[in-house]
Amino acid sequence: MFKLTSLATLALCALLLCSFTIAPMQEDSAATAQPAAEEQDNPSEETVPEPGEEETGERLVPYTMAWLDRYAPASVAPFEEQVGDNGDYEEVTDRPDPDTYKLVVDYHNQCIYAFSKDEKGNFINLERVMICTTGGNGNWTPEGTYNMGETYHRFGFFVNFNCYAQYWSQMHGSFYFHSLLYTSRSGDSYTMSSYNNLGKPGSHGCIRLFVPDARWIYENCAPGTECVVTTDYPKNETLKTALRKGYEGAIDYVAPEEEAGEEA
Repeated sequence: MFKLTSLATLALCALLLCSFTIAPMQEDSAATAQPAAEEQDNPSEETVPEPGEEETGERLVPYTMAWLDRYAPASVAPFEEQVGDNGDYEEVTDRPDPDTYKLVVDYHNQCIYAFSKDEKGNFINLERVMICTTGGNGNWTPEGTYNMGETYHRFGFFVNFNCYAQYWSQMHGSFYFHSLLYTSRSGDSYTMSSYNNLGKPGSHGCIRLFVPDARWIYENCAPGTECVVTTDYPKNETLKTALRKGYEGAIDYVAPEEEAGEEA
């Protein structure tokens, strides 16, 4: 009886050990982004915080309309604000300290997370989520960890491509965060193709955003702000749909107290 019990125990332990084997995360073509020679860190070795799981004093169901209002306001802004020019060309001189925010560019979901610090000094408090277009078609935005550069332009011109963009913020070298594209130095000349491509890779390496999101980075992320470009996040089609379609892409959700008051 003792031998049989021991054998059964060993078999059970082996089964439990097998159950804890972790399968590798599958990656799509975005994982072919090439790391820059100057990268300072390997993002695959750091723990990237999951957006929306931190304590911020409020409990919002991810990707609902309330969540989008709080964390992705540009995605639910009127179209004119997403693409337009507010006419403010005052030079920004009072950006927060570079240690205020950390930006994480999520290649698989084509969005950027802005994190602030918790009381322990860790960048895990989600502040903003921004749909984007990273490099694609061989012109990949390089993976790595960078400190943002010194160069900012309110409305810049691409000499090689004969087009413009608003709110340039230097991520690293010749790679910038900026708005969608324009055919002239005017908010009325936006190109619909760059608008429609948000949420998909396809730039020449820079990172395109809705105008309010490009403005937020331009105004809030000072030189030296840490920025991570990574393929560590798994695909999340619900998040991508919500960011691209705004209210139309939000999950239908009724708060319990509201549901209780409904009539049949």
